[in-house]
Amino acid sequence: MKTTLLIALLSTCCGLALGQTTGPPEASPRDLHAAQCVAALEVNTQELAQQVKAGHDASRRVLLDRLVSGTAFVGDTYLHGASDEKQARALANQALEAQKSLSAQELAARQAACADEGARLFASSNGLEQAVVKRLAKKRMDKLLELGVIDKSARKRLQWLWDKRNQEHLYDVPFREFDHYSNSDWFKAVKAYRALRDALTTWRSPPPAGEPLAP
Repeated sequence: MKTTLLIALLSTCCGLALGQTTGPPEASPRDLHAAQCVAALEVNTQELAQQVKAGHDASRRVLLDRLVSGTAFVGDTYLHGASDEKQARALANQALEAQKSLSAQELAARQAACADEGARLFASSNGLEQAVVKRLAKKRMDKLLELGVIDKSARKRLQWLWDKRNQEHLYDVPFREFDHYSNSDWFKAVKAYRALRDALTTWRSPPPAGEPLAP
């Protein structure tokens, strides 16, 4: 029964979400500790994701392990805790804020201890629970490692341009191109090109702080 509940709840959770949707009870010491560990591992995974993006592929395995540990705390809270999702988010946000007062050494020690504890929680769960945790951890890793080269605005411009000019075979063109395009289309195409150019330039070689991109 608890395994079924875990699967149902974890399937709808992401990030720092913990807990169930019943009335908000008082947070237990277990909930508070889980929030601290999830917050500590969240910072750790962000740092590891940046390392992987920078080309340090050896950090990928550690990143996945940390994500598994963090997700294991979420699952353990669902199985044994009684906190609702809003409360759990609040606890995690409070833990993120509180840990800013820790020194780098103190935070690293907490991250290491929480990673080990999360790994033990994962190892003690059954095969079905482990499969759910691993799937969610992998999904979270894929999200963290998205290139993020272009933003939503640039993507929208490029999608428009693709749809507008995806008529490369003459026998497939159902209209006369001379009558199809307008001056505004030209300006929009230029903006789409510049959005892609600027995004690629920033991604490949970010300019010094305060220095604008070339027009």
